[in-house]
Amino acid sequence: MVPPHFNPSSSLAWARLAQDIQDWILDYPLIVNLSKRWYHQAFWLAFVGGYPDFPSGQWPSWDHSIHLEGTIAERIMQGAVSRSIELTEDIDDEKEAEVKDALDTSGREVNASLLVRRRAELLEHIWTEFRAHIGLPGW
Repeated sequence: MVPPHFNPSSSLAWARLAQDIQDWILDYPLIVNLSKRWYHQAFWLAFVGGYPDFPSGQWPSWDHSIHLEGTIAERIMQGAVSRSIELTEDIDDEKEAEVKDALDTSGREVNASLLVRRRAELLEHIWTEFRAHIGLPGW
């Protein structure tokens, strides 16, 4: 499933992987049906890695037979994982204050380097979750 040259710190690589997983889900529905939830979670992990601003920003439409329920995407939509800058439900107060300081009241980026760092942390978190989900040992 994961190409040998995969770069987990690249949103472009995640976007390609999400497309590959979506194609697999659509091309092999009988196989996917056996473990639908597993495949959907793998897709959403890759999709969020590919489009870390989801559900804000720009992102492509996905096939709606790939459900949100029980996935990281559902947590994001419910606000448990906030857009592209909050990694987990238990983000500490210091990091939350850093993020708030990096944004002005209209939500525009004031401190781009902090947001770039937070995006890198998000991709690292997604990679850790993705590896655990598919049973891939550390690289």
